[in-house]
Amino acid sequence: IACSVYASMVFPIFPLVASVFFSSLWGSRLGMAALLFFNYYYNIAEWPFEAECTITTSFQNGVLLAVLANISLSFYEKMVRLVAFFIVGSYISLKSPYSVYEEDTLPILGGTILLASFVLYV
Repeated sequence: IACSVYASMVFPIFPLVASVFFSSLWGSRLGMAALLFFNYYYNIAEWPFEAECTITTSFQNGVLLAVLANISLSFYEKMVRLVAFFIVGSYISLKSPYSVYEEDTLPILGGTILLASFVLYV
């Protein structure tokens, strides 16, 4: 299982690097989708920590790096990415037997996304 997780870790690098060099919005979107899939996969596969769901902390970092730090994106693109982070994070939290959605993901990740939306709007 470790080899497939490593492969899912390496795959997002290529579209992200290409999006930087070619200023490609589609490469950036593909890279973010690959990162969402990677986070989904390693949480469902329980790697590297068994009996632990790390989606809340990893997606908080994702909101900071993939949305707020990416200043070249339009407001609409940032909002779509925030919604994608929330939907995928909620799905992973609901699927994981080690995460309580109402205690982990909804207040922490939801609060982070709500605050990021407010910051972007103002």
